[in-house]
Amino acid sequence: MEWRGVIGGAYEMCEWIMRLAYVNLLWLLFTFLGLGVLGFFPATSAMFTLVRGWLNGQEFKVFHAFWRSCRKNWIDANLLGYFLLAVGILLYVDIRLMRSFNHPFFDLLSFAALGFGFLYLVVLLYAFPLSVHLRLRKREIVRLALFAGMKQPLLTLFLLASIAMIALVNAVFPGLIPFLSGSVVCLVSMWAVLRLFPMSAEHFSAGQSRKAH
Repeated sequence: MEWRGVIGGAYEMCEWIMRLAYVNLLWLLFTFLGLGVLGFFPATSAMFTLVRGWLNGQEFKVFHAFWRSCRKNWIDANLLGYFLLAVGILLYVDIRLMRSFNHPFFDLLSFAALGFGFLYLVVLLYAFPLSVHLRLRKREIVRLALFAGMKQPLLTLFLLASIAMIALVNAVFPGLIPFLSGSVVCLVSMWAVLRLFPMSAEHFSAGQSRKAH
């Protein structure tokens, strides 16, 4: 019985590695087909959608599901992605600009901007997994992402440490990047969101409606 458990666990681990490698290749392929600027965010959203399905025990044809998710969420994913990118660029420019002034007041402002930068990083961690899990508007995604980061700071730190470790492993072994890079980050992030918000989008929306009334 013990050997069956070991073999079963090894088989499941190999299955997950194959899934993650396949979806990582699809992520890179669809990003490339979208010329990067138009393909990255829809491909990322599709990758989170598939990983969420696997974590919930769903079975589907991977390529078909990826392609369908890309088409369905192309506009929403790009709007969310470029909104977050624009905010990040503005924060970076503000910090660089304030650091260029040699004055205590601007030093204080730059530290405040760094604080906003940390909050922005928290939003980045949770925004895309939340967007595919709960199907919310951008403002609600940002609010919930901040709430998620503050509600479970240890989980957020674990998520940051895991992503840093994944980046380090990929830097040491760059041959893994085409197969186990973005998909592994996606798996860890989606797992964290499902722990924080185990309910479905329909149950979450119903709960929000009851609170409103």
